[in-house]
Amino acid sequence: MLIESPPAGSRPDPAWSGPPPVLLASHIRATAPMVSVAGGRGPGGAPVTAFRIDAQPVTAAEFARFTGQTGHVTAAERAGWSYEVAGHAPRAVAGLTWRTPYRPGTAADPLAAVVHVAWSDAVAYAAWAGKRLPSEAQWVRAAAGRGDGAEGCGSRRTPGDHWEWTADVHDPGRGTRTVRAGGARAGLVPDLTAGNVGFRCVSAP
Repeated sequence: MLIESPPAGSRPDPAWSGPPPVLLASHIRATAPMVSVAGGRGPGGAPVTAFRIDAQPVTAAEFARFTGQTGHVTAAERAGWSYEVAGHAPRAVAGLTWRTPYRPGTAADPLAAVVHVAWSDAVAYAAWAGKRLPSEAQWVRAAAGRGDGAEGCGSRRTPGDHWEWTADVHDPGRGTRTVRAGGARAGLVPDLTAGNVGFRCVSAP
């Protein structure tokens, strides 16, 4: 389930007061492996030039290296809460962040996709890594499995399983950004964070 914007009057469950869990440095690698995607046509026949895309979504370990070097504080960490969405209607839970994505006080799996990150957090990571967020056309082309190695890029997802931020504006009037999951698309307000929203990056070939 995806939340397009926070419900009015959302209030998180009681906050976690323990120390923040620490990810093991031994799990941290410099950058995610990338695969090449040949140029061609994207949605609606729009031309897409060749590019490289992360083979998998950015992991918690990779995001930990970014925050460790930059001191970046995510939107969820500043707010003190994020949305939990697994197995029930979305609810705001205090203490959920990318460091504690499953429940407050429990550390993230370093090799799992980083979640509870806002669009601005994803953009900041991409800039630090010398990359950028994919356009929706790039994301769709990679997911279609066309081009060298694109079938293994990991963009194929069951709708509702794991959504990923893109660079594109979804609704200019509402200021939402496009997210993708499998063949599904939606728009999210850029400061929204949830346990099923992450991202991957692209770069020039």
